Amino acid sequence: MPNLSNLNGTLRYGVEFLNEASKNKFSHDYFKSKSVVVIGGGNVAIDAARTALRYKAESVEIICLEQFDEMPAYAHEIKEALDEGIKIKNGWGISDILEKSSDSKEISLKKCIRVFDEKGNFSPTYDENVNEHQVCSDIIISIGQQSGDEFKNDEIIQKLMFRGLIKVNQNTCETSVKGIFAGGDIVSGPASVIDAVGAGRNAARNIDLYLGGDGNIDDESSLNNDYNMYIGRTNGSTN
Repeated sequence: MPNLSNLNGTLRYGVEFLNEASKNKFSHDYFKSKSVVVIGGGNVAIDAARTALRYKAESVEIICLEQFDEMPAYAHEIKEALDEGIKIKNGWGISDILEKSSDSKEISLKKCIRVFDEKGNFSPTYDENVNEHQVCSDIIISIGQQSGDEFKNDEIIQKLMFRGLIKVNQNTCETSVKGIFAGGDIVSGPASVIDAVGAGRNAARNIDLYLGGDGNIDDESSLNNDYNMYIGRTNGSTN
């Protein structure tokens, strides 16, 4: 990503945007008549794009490094975003962003020819000679989220890492080192908050068992309801 320090006052960031939206800090037509570009290919980017559309954006487009089949977002969410008319521009990186006015920003793009190296590590490669420019009203940055690296020099933790993730028993969240459990994005890669919460609960349950408990961490009756999580458009809907 380019240096965006001169734009910090005018750019939005995915998680913060969604947090503010959940607190009803925007008017219902906040993006009316505006074109919104979301940068990123994960679940936060998809959620931000779909939320912007619900704030009456005239158009919403997602730009990401990954090809369509490489996008880390859930396939069903990508499909629902497309069904709602959100465009996805795959295989492009950002080389620069210029603020032309308060309602106009120009994004300079460069072609991404590879996102991962031969070992599967994240290592984008670009063709600097293939460029495009795109103008929009608002930009939401939804990239750069990663697990904390406070333990990156810990020799024990490093032994558990594979391609930047910690290896665990998927059923128990326990690592190969006795007494160490892990869950969330550091295990699965970018995923949803719900997945992280679920991993935390599973780890807590198995830690309790490991310490001699019965694994009953709390009353889970409220988690067994069959909720319909679909939030896409339905016939006859105007939203």
